[in-house]
Amino acid sequence: MQDLDSINLNGTQRRAVMKLAVELVKADDRIHSKEVSVLDELQSNLRLEQSELDLIHYLSLESAVDCLKNLDEQSTKTIINLFNEIMCSDNDIDFEENLLLSSISMSCDNDSRDWCGIISAEAPESEVPEKQIVFLESKTSEAAHLVLDDKYDNLLISKAFSDIGIELFYLPDILREFCRHLEGDDKFGLLKRSMEYLVPAGDKVRSGNLKKSLASLDTRTFYHLILSRFNIAPDRIPYQVFLLIKIRDSHILDDSDTMRRTVDFLCIDISSEVKKRILTFVSRFDEKRDLLSYKGYYKFLYDYLSAEAKITNPISINSKGDFTLESGDIIKFKSAPQAKTLYLLLLSRGDKGISQIDFNKAVSFLKALDINEYLTSAGDFDLPRFKEILSGKDNEYARVILDTIAIYRSFSTKDIERKDFLEYVQSILRHRSSLKTYINSGFSSARKLANPEHYMVRFDPDTKTYSVSASPSLFTVTSEGSSSIPLTDSPLWKAFILSTHPPIPKIKNNQNYLHFH
Repeated sequence: MQDLDSINLNGTQRRAVMKLAVELVKADDRIHSKEVSVLDELQSNLRLEQSELDLIHYLSLESAVDCLKNLDEQSTKTIINLFNEIMCSDNDIDFEENLLLSSISMSCDNDSRDWCGIISAEAPESEVPEKQIVFLESKTSEAAHLVLDDKYDNLLISKAFSDIGIELFYLPDILREFCRHLEGDDKFGLLKRSMEYLVPAGDKVRSGNLKKSLASLDTRTFYHLILSRFNIAPDRIPYQVFLLIKIRDSHILDDSDTMRRTVDFLCIDISSEVKKRILTFVSRFDEKRDLLSYKGYYKFLYDYLSAEAKITNPISINSKGDFTLESGDIIKFKSAPQAKTLYLLLLSRGDKGISQIDFNKAVSFLKALDINEYLTSAGDFDLPRFKEILSGKDNEYARVILDTIAIYRSFSTKDIERKDFLEYVQSILRHRSSLKTYINSGFSSARKLANPEHYMVRFDPDTKTYSVSASPSLFTVTSEGSSSIPLTDSPLWKAFILSTHPPIPKIKNNQNYLHFH
């Protein structure tokens, strides 16, 4: 709680602070245990005896605020901060609380108290509209009308009020709307007939000559009409042109200890700086009072900032072949070179995937292959010749073999000129079910990866097809000293995604397509 010891408050001002604190606590018609504790602490800090505490019930909201209007700037800030703390003590601020706090703060604040004030009036017989702010003037204000009669400014101001749950009632706009109805007899007849239903019989004198009544109504007449209906004497309001909004209904004790109903209003002088003052009110009213939301997109933000944040971000494949998240975490796969090879192979096929039949055909082809037919005089495996012959077959299982070779040579340290190189390729295609398990376990173990199931390898028992639902756009390739590029733009991808495969140049050692040349 704010330290009030540094503020030199007299007895009346201390009671005023307590009065406003109590009103803030009960503004939502619910009293939280934390709020009671706050009031207990405040009473102690203000050093108020019970007899003094009883006196606050004789203070109206207007008189309590008036007691604090002459404080210095620092004292005022301290008290306003105190009110904010009190309002936030139950972590639940509704419209009525926000309106009350905004009204008190603006009426006390050094920057706004000259043009903003609270009026406490005896409760009228007429019902005072809720959540409407009305424009009133005792004398025509050119400054106010220059803004409010401008179609664009009026729209922005009305929208600003609407965003915080308040409707602007600007009589000139209403009259202009009525006048449009008078232009046609049919519309005027509709307006007149509707009034016959809505207006009591004893009040139909003016409605009998509706056009004349509308023509005689102006803002100054409306000003006197509203103040008389609300039991507010004109001299109670020091402004000639202002906005008026009901804050709340209240009760105070009079001199005879009788509980008397009152209505509290906020008045905002708009004789100058019209837009600035209106937007000042709106901005104060719309403050979240140091509360943080935990719903909707705010929860996503919390999740992202938390230690357990999960996000669907591109998985980067670095020069070592590691699958890494933006957090730096590495997705680990058992039998990594083989697992990664199978994964990228399936990723390249999209939803279509690769059928079990084509996998089996590829395995059968490699098993039956006489490797001696593809050896050089030096005994090395002649990969370019093997690829050339296999490309001529123009079928899926042949492409599966070729693409597996293109991917595996990037993740493996195996020498592609060894005569047993194709045995490793065959092993990948034959043990696809086990590799599928390794792949899915790797993704499921990545704590900071959102929706890991989206990245996993699937097997459709109906179509007998292996596939990956993740899009290649979720993957990037990064080499040392270079920025990331989409996987689909990388040499690795281009080495095997093309429907036709150019001959692979003869090389002694592995050419790693993860590096950029």
